[in-house]
Amino acid sequence: MCQFLPLIEDYNSLPYSNEELTTEEIKGIIDQLPRFSLITFTGGEPFLRKDFLDILEYTSRRNKCHIITNGASITEKIAMTLIHKGCDNIFKKGLVLIAVSIEGGEDIHDKIVGKKGSFRKSTEGIRQLVQYRREKKKKYPLINISTVMSAENSGNFSEMVKIADELGVDIISFLTMNPYSFSDRFHEASLEEIRGYTRPAINLDANQLSTLNSQLLTLNSMMGKTRVQIRFSPPGVPVSNIIKFYEGTAVPEDYKCFSPWSKLAITSRGDVVPCINYKFGNLREKTFKEIWNGEEAVRFRKSLKNDNIFPLCFGCCMLEYTGNGQ
Repeated sequence: MCQFLPLIEDYNSLPYSNEELTTEEIKGIIDQLPRFSLITFTGGEPFLRKDFLDILEYTSRRNKCHIITNGASITEKIAMTLIHKGCDNIFKKGLVLIAVSIEGGEDIHDKIVGKKGSFRKSTEGIRQLVQYRREKKKKYPLINISTVMSAENSGNFSEMVKIADELGVDIISFLTMNPYSFSDRFHEASLEEIRGYTRPAINLDANQLSTLNSQLLTLNSMMGKTRVQIRFSPPGVPVSNIIKFYEGTAVPEDYKCFSPWSKLAITSRGDVVPCINYKFGNLREKTFKEIWNGEEAVRFRKSLKNDNIFPLCFGCCMLEYTGNGQ
């Protein structure tokens, strides 16, 4: 269900790929970013880097930061370190949020991620974080469960809120599933190719759509009545529009994207991309400022502004819902 999996698997075969950024290279890139930036570490799985805690330590002394992880590698020692990095308040530097991907109850989660025992490892990591944060009487980092809505877990959402409540997390986010498979060709794709890409269907049958609708309405009714904050993505999107998205009838006029004017992604080898993998430049060849203001970035923003959103954008958690298409 992860659209980035082919990209991760194929990345080594790209003609311009080389070794991953070193610890010092990553720190050098962080030094180029504005101090008010929120820096998110994701993957793959960030904890697979042996130097990750060193990188996090460096970042948390300079910026606010955020981790997206499967939680399976969070031991008691790592949990203590992460809570220690928590910011004092939302305006200060430090670790502000840890998002852990949980796709359903134990059987559903293990089936979706393809590894038995994953649910227990991930939830144990969450328990370690919650316990140590409670002991230290800290508010931050907030702990968030992220769940991608799919055919496999569409009847499981209300149970997910109960699991989140029992674990003691702060937020549970239900994310729409992006149906695109971001293969390596999008590193070399033209804007014309990106603009003309055909939106693939999400194969939910009538019963699954009915179940999804019922579960979403149940979540709506639970908002404000449970300790855990329930969020949909993008924020403010109504249940009816989520169903349209899964039916394939959602229209681009209902959404806007401002992400490339405020956010960029940096790959493990220094490529700078907006969200989809259209390469703006590489940080081993140019500075961040040069890339941010560079020709490719400007062309991409102009094209996106003209198109409202690209077909590839449907399902992205960085969209903003406007409802202008209704």
